[in-house]
Amino acid sequence: MAVSCPSADVLEQLVLGRITGPQGETLEDHLTRCSHCLVVLQSLPAEDDVVSALRSPFIVGTLPRAEMAASLGPMLKRLANPSARRDYSTEQSGTMVLDSAPIPASRSITLDGDPLQTTDGTDEATPPGDEVQPGDQLGGYRLVKLLGAGGMGAVWQAEELMLKRFVALKVIARSLVGRGEVRERFLVEAQALAQLEHDHIVTVYQIAEDRGIPYLAMQLLQGESLHDHLKSHPGPLSIDDALRIARETATGLAIAHDRGLVHRDIKPGNLWLDSTTGGRVKILDFGLVRALCDEADGSGRIIGTPAYMAPEQAACEAVDGRADLFALGCVLYQAVTGKLPFTGESILALLLAVRLHHPPTPRSLNKTIPPALDRLIQRLMAKNPNDRPANAREVIAAIVAVEHSRRPNVTRRWVIGAGLALVGGVGVGTWAAMSFFPPPVDPPEPPMPKLTLLDQHRSHLGWPVVGLAARAGDVFSTSGDRTLVRWEPTKGKKPEFVWHRESPLRCLAMSPDGKTMATGSGEVGPRGKQWIQLWDVATMDRKGEPWECKHPVSALAFSPDGKWIFSGENDGSLAMWDIALGTDEWFIEKGHNGQGCTAVLFLPDGKRVLSVGGDGSVVVREQGDGKKVVQRWTASTKPVRAVALRGEEIITASQDSRLRVWKLGQATPVAEIETPAPVLALAVAPDGRLLTGDAAGTLRLWSSELKPEPVEPMEAHPDGVVSVIWLVADRRAISGGVDGVVKFWELPS
Repeated sequence: MAVSCPSADVLEQLVLGRITGPQGETLEDHLTRCSHCLVVLQSLPAEDDVVSALRSPFIVGTLPRAEMAASLGPMLKRLANPSARRDYSTEQSGTMVLDSAPIPASRSITLDGDPLQTTDGTDEATPPGDEVQPGDQLGGYRLVKLLGAGGMGAVWQAEELMLKRFVALKVIARSLVGRGEVRERFLVEAQALAQLEHDHIVTVYQIAEDRGIPYLAMQLLQGESLHDHLKSHPGPLSIDDALRIARETATGLAIAHDRGLVHRDIKPGNLWLDSTTGGRVKILDFGLVRALCDEADGSGRIIGTPAYMAPEQAACEAVDGRADLFALGCVLYQAVTGKLPFTGESILALLLAVRLHHPPTPRSLNKTIPPALDRLIQRLMAKNPNDRPANAREVIAAIVAVEHSRRPNVTRRWVIGAGLALVGGVGVGTWAAMSFFPPPVDPPEPPMPKLTLLDQHRSHLGWPVVGLAARAGDVFSTSGDRTLVRWEPTKGKKPEFVWHRESPLRCLAMSPDGKTMATGSGEVGPRGKQWIQLWDVATMDRKGEPWECKHPVSALAFSPDGKWIFSGENDGSLAMWDIALGTDEWFIEKGHNGQGCTAVLFLPDGKRVLSVGGDGSVVVREQGDGKKVVQRWTASTKPVRAVALRGEEIITASQDSRLRVWKLGQATPVAEIETPAPVLALAVAPDGRLLTGDAAGTLRLWSSELKPEPVEPMEAHPDGVVSVIWLVADRRAISGGVDGVVKFWELPS
């Protein structure tokens, strides 16, 4: 009621920090409920940045008073003290940790550098690097040179003595070792990084302590932060660059969110553009990470970077992964417009802007922004988390759709296909996991071994290379462009083409003796031809008449003795074909619940066959009678995209970005690993190693224990890898992509 409202003089004393204790708390609680007092606040002289914030143009006369009151309350409780009020107009990209406890008036919160850094009246950090010196040794690391310092400690370029490699060593200042919050943040960052092994997240090598000094050894990166890049390149980035950076950031966030972690400080300064991989993004600084299952912080602190902070985070409410997506939206907005979406002359004005202001649409500032991207950015920056994309993988799919819409050489059907593949699943200076970016390191860390591209050809007119096979030095490929291609990369000969005019080719298989190939084809529609055709490998001539099928053929496999062909169709139907007679021995209608058969194979004994499908199931049947099911199990709730044999083991790759190893007779995997993107193709080497190609276009080499080999992942095909084969008894492999290109690789031993 109006009679209980304090006078204007009392309100002014409150916001100037001159009323504290129980009386101040009572008045602050009143302000969270009373819109009348907010109007009074707006009429007070602008002697303080809190009052000034309330006069911001986006607040006065535009917002409902109740909404203003609800938004202002939590912020006043943490910001209405003299130590927290200062000019942040030049520090909107800095990380902030503001405690509700008073800070001595002679000290001021600093947003540059480390979140816990404070200074004595100046903006110059006091580097703690004097506690250790170049040449000192911590554990198994020799300090080479100081890269930078913050309130928590210092980051050094160090040499790992055992492995003779350079690393970034983050060291807590000895004077802060006894501070519980410092050790806690250091441990939180170390633990978070230790469980996040991903191409788009900085790698941690070791967490240890020596002579009472905790340290964290991490990957030493070359390049620059996105913050520095935007600063040195004023104005908007190109749309393609902005999309790539956003997609790669979302990919890293998807992994963190899958692990139950929220970063809470996504901003250009924490996105590193790695110059050794063409600017690939690495997410940095997990010092503010928090578990998804945690409730509100509970510490009475506003944590994060104001200009990129989600409204719920600014209000100290519980956050989940959608807070990171809001921050990503702010980063993307800045990248494509060259402007920050939220600004303010003080910290409170900035936080209120994030909470209440709706910035101009990106497209109103830059007409080259595609409408779909404009809509995505606005969704990411929605005030209500429920109005944002549900998760990072949804963001990835949306970005991929925009990227493909900008490539006129990709047909609509494969734009949709590549986008759905990602919806299901799903790189000159040095960085050291802190908020500063020193100059390049010399000498750099020796690069990891790479796959070497020996040769390639683009023969399929932009249609995905859906089938690969090899015999001796010949490589055969098929595609929806209706061509069967033979290529001899080791001899430098030009590819030979056979035109399959009747219908698009969908799969390919080679007989054990290398003399016969089989292709499966099919086209939806009344005039479509669905059949299996045999070919003479030596002459590339057709062998006999094709075998009629009911639906487009999606998978083929020869039996070990070369007498049978097992086929799968895109409605899930399965058939066993007698090659000599050209007739089907048995036929199963709409297997895999009618959701399509994606791959088939014979087990080593030749007496059993296996198929996988769009329903996520794996089914083993008798070769002689397909109705006799030996075993059926669910490998995934998502479609299984590829399958391979390794001895008695079965390896599946599914749309949920998982590789799983199975033993016959068991319904649970004996091994499982998450992949950065859904694997669409895999091949097993004679020594048990695994080569995979994924929806992101990357080739990866895995050990026989399904651990990543120390080989740099190769960006092989920009739109996705859909087929791979390993040349027998050789360190060479072939990959086929959605881009219609076939590539010939040499792999490290």
